Amino acid sequence: MREVMKINTQRGSSVEGERPTLEYSENTCSNSTVHPYRKNIPMYIVNGIELCPVCESEKRDAELQKQVEADIQRIRAERKMGLLDNFSVIADLTIKDATFEGYIAEDTTSEAYINKQRMIKVYKSYRADEVFNTWLFGKPGVGKTHLAMALLNSLSKKGAGDTSCLFIKVDKLMAMIRDTFNDHYQGKDSENGLIQQLIDVDYLVLDDLGAESGKIDRDGEKVQASEFVHRVLYAISDGRQGKSTIITTNLLHGALKKTYDEKLISRLFSNYCLIEFLNTKDNRMKQVEL
Repeated sequence: MREVMKINTQRGSSVEGERPTLEYSENTCSNSTVHPYRKNIPMYIVNGIELCPVCESEKRDAELQKQVEADIQRIRAERKMGLLDNFSVIADLTIKDATFEGYIAEDTTSEAYINKQRMIKVYKSYRADEVFNTWLFGKPGVGKTHLAMALLNSLSKKGAGDTSCLFIKVDKLMAMIRDTFNDHYQGKDSENGLIQQLIDVDYLVLDDLGAESGKIDRDGEKVQASEFVHRVLYAISDGRQGKSTIITTNLLHGALKKTYDEKLISRLFSNYCLIEFLNTKDNRMKQVEL
């Protein structure tokens, strides 16, 4: 005669309000896959279904592990999606939500229109997992920053949580790192920590390269960037090998060579796409009619 044990819980009941029953089974389980070293495990009958307690425990552990892994992937995806909004350093907040559609270039023969189409091709190439750096050269106000941000916004949204993007104003980055050297600094980030964030993302925009050097000599030429600036930029470029970086600058190639050493320039120009704004008007200079 089988011993019958009643369980005072609703869990596992197939009928609402009905208490499930547990009976000892005359059979045992020796599942060599789930518990190869445990033989002849007594089985139970729960609501008429014969179960092995060890097999059920392993099954529930596997389901829990699967759920935990899914939660981890979800959190990682949310963090990646939030990087662009939460950790980017943007000086002009008007371009935060920039899109390709928002870059107005109606004349299909204009340099602005052609460069916009080239940036859309860059986006499609990145989406196809091609790896290269993109340089946007030109005078201030021609839309380099807008197109760079539009690219990141498109990559972030279309990446379905799998693509991490970061937009950094280079002079602001240098200021943030210098702050960590202050004896009274209370932030959590270090120089290495800030640089590592830039290295880790899939796509990085370094905006307005050259502005961090600041000084101009008597002939109107940029003074060579400091050792500190070279160290930071080289660490970023070296760490991002095999990843795509987008760089905007007002300096032409010759001026860049005067500002930065050959080693850094060589690294940044390794496998690159060049988009130049030589004839596009400054769209920020608009007279207000009163």
